[in-house]
Parts: sequence; C-alpha cells; structure tokens
Amino acid sequence: MNRPPKLITRLVERLASPRESEIILGDMYEEFEERLKESGRLRANMGYFVDFASLLLHRVLRRKKEPSSNFFTMLISNYLKVGFRQLGRQKLHNTINIAGLAVGLAVTFVITLFVLEEISHDRFHTKADRLYLLPMTWKFQSTRIDVAGSTSAAGPLMAELFDKEIENFVRIEHLNKVFKSEQGSMPENLVYAADSTFFDLFTFPLIAGNPREALREPNSIVLTERAALKYFGKNEAFGQTLTEQSGRLYKVTAVVKDPPTTSHIRFDMLISMSSLPKKEWEPNWDKSPFNTYVLLEPNASAAAIVADIPARIEKRYSKEHNDHVELDLIPMTDVYLKNQKYSGLQNSDIRYVYIFSTIAILVLVIAVINYMNLSTARSMERAREVGVRKVVGALRMELFWQFISESILISFASVVLAVLLAYMLLPVFNGLSEKNLSLGLFQHPERIAAVVFIWLLISFLGGAYPAMILSGFRPIGVLKGKLGTSGSGSILRKSLVVFQFAISILLIVSTLTINNQLSFMVNKKLGVDKEQLVMIPLDSLARANLSTIRTELASISGVERSSTSSSTPVNNGAKTTVYGGDIGDKQLLIYNLGVGPDVVKTTGLEILAGNDLSAEIPADGSWEYLINESAVEFFGWTNETAVGKRLMLWQTDGVIKGVVRDFHFLPLQKPIEPLLIHAGKGNGGAFLSKLLVRIEGDNFEGVSSAIQERWRKIVPGSPLDLVFLDDLYKNVLYRSESRLSTIMNIFSTLAIFIAGLGLFGLASYTIMQRTKELGIRKVLGASLSGLLMVVSRGFMILVLVAFALATPVSWYLMDKWMQNFAYPVGFNWMIVIAAGVASVVVAFGTVFYHAFGAARMNPATTLRTE
Repeated sequence: MNRPPKLITRLVERLASPRESEIILGDMYEEFEERLKESGRLRANMGYFVDFASLLLHRVLRRKKEPSSNFFTMLISNYLKVGFRQLGRQKLHNTINIAGLAVGLAVTFVITLFVLEEISHDRFHTKADRLYLLPMTWKFQSTRIDVAGSTSAAGPLMAELFDKEIENFVRIEHLNKVFKSEQGSMPENLVYAADSTFFDLFTFPLIAGNPREALREPNSIVLTERAALKYFGKNEAFGQTLTEQSGRLYKVTAVVKDPPTTSHIRFDMLISMSSLPKKEWEPNWDKSPFNTYVLLEPNASAAAIVADIPARIEKRYSKEHNDHVELDLIPMTDVYLKNQKYSGLQNSDIRYVYIFSTIAILVLVIAVINYMNLSTARSMERAREVGVRKVVGALRMELFWQFISESILISFASVVLAVLLAYMLLPVFNGLSEKNLSLGLFQHPERIAAVVFIWLLISFLGGAYPAMILSGFRPIGVLKGKLGTSGSGSILRKSLVVFQFAISILLIVSTLTINNQLSFMVNKKLGVDKEQLVMIPLDSLARANLSTIRTELASISGVERSSTSSSTPVNNGAKTTVYGGDIGDKQLLIYNLGVGPDVVKTTGLEILAGNDLSAEIPADGSWEYLINESAVEFFGWTNETAVGKRLMLWQTDGVIKGVVRDFHFLPLQKPIEPLLIHAGKGNGGAFLSKLLVRIEGDNFEGVSSAIQERWRKIVPGSPLDLVFLDDLYKNVLYRSESRLSTIMNIFSTLAIFIAGLGLFGLASYTIMQRTKELGIRKVLGASLSGLLMVVSRGFMILVLVAFALATPVSWYLMDKWMQNFAYPVGFNWMIVIAAGVASVVVAFGTVFYHAFGAARMNPATTLRTE
C-alpha cells in the first residue's frame, strides 16, 4: 500500500483540530504522492516527516477552540437550506424516492396495527394470566374428537378435584334467540347463557347493575350498550323487561360496555344459566355445549394440574373414565391465536401473524433498499460539487452531515406521506381483514415515538452509505472526472437489487399459489349440488309451522323441492357415538347429520346401494340411516352388505336403508370422514334447525320475493334469512383463505412496484456512468438494439439470479402451507415461470426507459460529457 507513515498521520490528527487536521493531511497526502512518483518510497517518507517537522516548527499544529453554539446553529441552518435546494432541483428523483419509501412504510404501519391487535386478544382481563379454557377430548376405541366445549360436569368437577388450585369457574353456552321489539321480531345470534360467576372471572365493565347479582336469578338478562340502545334507548334499559318470541319475560339486571374487538368472547346478551331447564346445566357427562373457563389460584401451576387430572379422575370415578374423557387447560391469552387443536371456537391462527409480520418486514426492507439505491445513484451526480466543497475547505464530517440532513428531510416527507397513506389504506384493509383498526396517534403517544424512531433510523440507514461514499471522494480525482467508485459498492448495490427481486418473486409465487388453492376449493365438485340451493335458519315458531311452510313453498313456481337438516350439508362438524346392533358393544364416534324427508333429492346426493329414506317418519320411533362410502369402510362392510345393518343411536335402534356416494360435508382443509345421516322421531324439536330449498330456473329474485311473501303470511313473527349455499361456501368457509389471497395480491403488487423503483435507481446510476461508452459504441456503428442489449444484459442477469434464489424458497414455503389442506393442488411450476417472466418484464421495461434515452443521444453530446 502506497500510504504515508501512519504515526505521522496520527500525530497530526492528535495535535490539530478535526477541521485543520483534515485540510493539512489533504495537502500532505498530495505532496507525498508527487514525491512517491518522482523519487520513490524512501524520499517520499522523508519528505512527509520534514513537512511534519516544519508544521511543528512554525506552530501550525495546535489545538483550536471548539466552534461556538452559534456556529453549529448556522451550520445546521446551512444544511437545511442546501437540502431544500436539492429537493427542488431533483423533483422527479425525489418524488420517486419519497413515494417508494412512503408506500413501504404505509404497508408496514397497517400490518403492524393488525399484528398488535391480534396478539393483544384477551389480555385486557385483569386476571388474564390466571384464566384458562377447559377443553376436552372424547375417546371411544380408535375414534376421538377434540372440542373446545365441555360438558356441564367438567367445571364443577375441576373445582371439586382441585379445590386448592382452582379459585372459580364459569360455563357459557351459545344460544340463538328471537326477541320482540317495536320494530318486530329481532333475531339475536350473540346470546349466551352464563353462570353467575361470569363477571368474577372476566373484565367486562358494567354501566348499570351489580356484577355479582346480575346473573344470579332465573330470567335475568344482561345487555351490552348496543343491545340496550337497540331495544330501549341508551340509558333506559336497566330494570326493563325484554320479551322472547315464545312469550317468556326477562328482566334487564345490568348493562355492560360492548366487548372490545380483542375479546374472543363476543356477546350482545347474557342470560342467567338458571333460566335454562335444570337438566341442561346440572352436572352430567352427556353432551358438551358449554365453554368452560377456570380461574387458578395465584400460585397454581396449570401444567401440574393437567398432569394430575387423570389420577384424580380415576380416584373420583374409575380408571375407565379416563379412557373416554380427557381434559386440558389452555391459557386465556392463547385461545384466540394458538388453539388449532380444539374445534368449536371462532378464532384466528398464529401463522397468519407470522405471515403478515414477515410481509411487513420484507416490504420495509425493499423500500429502504430502494431508498438507498436511489439516493446513491442520484447523489453520484453531485461528485463535482463535493470536490469543489472540499477544495474550499469543507471537512468530510461536514459533508457527511450535509447528506444525512438531506436524507432526514426526504425520510420526513416519506413518513408524513406514509401516515396519510395508512389513514387511507386502513378502511380498505379493515374491510378485507374484518377489523376495526385505527392509527390513533394522538390517543397513543408511544406510537408517535415509534414513528419518530423509524424516521430517524431510516434517515441514517438510507443516508449513511451515500454520505460516506461521497464525503470520502478525493478532490483532485473528482475534479479530473475520476469518481473512484469501488467494486465493493457496485457489488453491494447489485446484491440489494437481487434481494429486492427475490422477495418480489417469492411474494408473487406465494400469491398465485394461494389463489390456485382457493380456486380449487371453491370450484371443486362436492358431491352436494350447492348451486341454486337455499338455506333458511328455523326458529321455534317456524319449526312449529314447518309442515305448512313446506306446503306453501311447494306451490311457488320455481321452488323444486325442500327438506330439513340439523346442520349445513357442506359444513357439518357434529360427532356422536353409535353402538350395538351389527357393530357390537363397542362405542364409536362418527359424524352425524339429522335430516327430514326428501333430503337426498333436495341436496343432490347419489345413492349407490339400497334405497332412500322413507317419506314418512317410522311410526315405531326407530331410526332410518344413510351412510357414506367412508362409513362403509370404517365399519368394515361393503356397499351391498351395509344395507339392512342395524345400530343404536342415542339409545334407539335403527336400520341402514342405503349407502350414498362420499361428499364433502367438511371444509376442504379436512378429508372426507365417515358420516351417518339419520331420520326419525328423535329429530324433532329444535334439532332440525335448517330448511333447505331447491330453486329451479334463473328467476332468483322473483322466487325469493315469493318465499318472503308466503313466509310473512304464515309466520309473521319469525325472521327470514335466505342464504344461498354456494355463497356460504365461498364467503364463509374459506373467508380466511380468501382474505389472505386478496391481501397477498395487494402486497405483491406493491412489492414489485417498489422493487422496480430500486432497479430504476440502479439503472439511472449505471447508465450515467456509461454515457461516454454508449457514445463511442454508437460512433463505431452500434445499432440502437445493440446498445439496448449491452445495457440491459447485466440487469437481466440480476433478475435471473433473483429468480434462481427465490424459486427453492417459494417451493419450500408453499409446500409447507399446502400441507394444511387434505386436498392440495400441488406446487405448479408454471406459476414460478409466470412470476419470473413478470419480473423480467418489469426489469426490462424499467431499464429500457433509461437505456433508450441514453442510446438515442447524439454521440457528440455524450463524448463532451465530463
């Protein structure tokens, strides 16, 4: 290395002030280089030492006083003045820079709000750290089902067995009710029956009423603010009476604030548990409709309790009891995001939090990289300015802070624009994610602090690299036209572009794969003819008049036929036990669907063996069954031998009338399971809660109007809700996948847009450096297409490298994601090729914009360019 002696350099830096040392060393370096060329290394070193001695002799090297505060004020003022001038001179460049960074920041702000809201679920309860959900698992031989609900006996049993570890418990059961009001009958789906201990465990503040007494007496009801306003007015509900459709009266014993959006327990009304028939809430192990929560003592360990449950149950009952029932504890704060094992609760998935967090980080990284590339590319045009400033005495640190101040201005504009964009994006994102997110900067000062921190961090990250490069230029080299760009800097910029496009390709492949999987699920033939099939929920009044309703509907032109069922045919999650008859004494868990007459023809099921269910319910009270092919295999029969087999359901004997072809009665994330379709007297009452109506022709609006007219005539006090099964299938069962697909579409578009801006910056910088080369090539006869190829080749290589890096990563991630589905579409390599082609098109278009302008310039002009 041809550098002067380090010791002398350090002494100069030590003895002089920073400003003086930089000026002195600059002069000494130039003298050293001249001597080195003329006389060699030895004479150059000696001359360097003589110069140092001369400076000492003439007392040039002495520490100067530090600049006054007034000087610093003037310096900062000058930084800002020059910064604003530069913003005005490079309008297009700065607009692109600010816009790209603002879009990335806006996306990051919105996703951060989503993630913060997701992870804050149920943490508002003052006793959240001691609250646990009590789910259970039913086990019969090789069959089992994990449910979030538990029986009415589970809570009291745990309180009895662990009286020193469990402080209290509460059971809640979801109900569907219809209440009368001045506007008519009002169906309510967010109604729960709850034990009187509800407000002891949960923190839902009351506006009126006593929390300890509100749910103690029968026929007591607690209303939320919105429910109170709906029926009585804002401050008039407490002490009033609410009438159920059946005529039963409930007294409003409390009014509670609306549950926050971060609560997985959503309710509009709470009814005292003692309002239900005693047989439903007295401790028993028959069915499990309750969600049970327990409050542990301050020093109790949930893990120790769970480990000790089998032993205490065996002591309380018998060892065989553990063969059928398994209890567990899930922390309250994990129920919403980390409860994928137990079915029965509307919750989210922690994987979505990870996905969106990763997207936010990647988009922000792309935006910052883009900002750095654009800043570096355009700032290189100011190399001569840097040289002149250094010649007239500017120090490296002064130049460094000049560029940092400009970065602060640009990033400040980006942050302000990002906040405005976030405000505009939030309504769209809230609609897609079904949230009610808000920036709330003035309500949350910590968010303002976070935005300021991000602003300063990006200012230094984005401005430090170009500031260091430019402030380090040697004046003599710059003024001679030698920018002195390093190979390492070029490699870094190209690496950043490769990283940008690799992320973009990954997002594109992921988005298209998710869309492909969703399209497959929505359009797959289910074995149930869901097209033109309407479902109508039935309340008690409608069920009492069901025969009349079906007769009237049959007389409507366009109504082909109708039937009833206990659940939606494409989303049935109910399991029960069967035993006896031809399956012996063993009990087995199996999915079941209760139906009324004519269900096969109404739903379009295909009978493979035997016959359809009878048109009339058997007079002897026995069951009639249809089973699917999976059930035939499950029981170890064949289609033909299954017909006529007998088994017991709910202590009643029945016979299998036929076998139907397998159909998807569960969402397509799950495989087809054994299913028992049953009809008989046991399906009376509230069990058959869905009316299925098959419509023919295309006059849906006319038929719907006729149904509504007949309905109001027969049961005017009963609400009518027409739901097309194909809409339910698309918009409800696959809502989360659909939301993820739409949001990924938006983010992928933004990512490729920001990455394109990054390439715009690199292309601008590179072509600026090759202006003379292009002029020489044109003089020597190169064609326009040849010049474009010369410039574009390097960028196409960068995109291809990004494609090669992104392909295996996208395959691995999407393969993992598709393992969540029982019927994955598989990884489509055509999607990868499409993503690569899209990236190449964007890259080529971006480079072509710069290259075309440079290639068309007059060679005489380009060759005069300094």
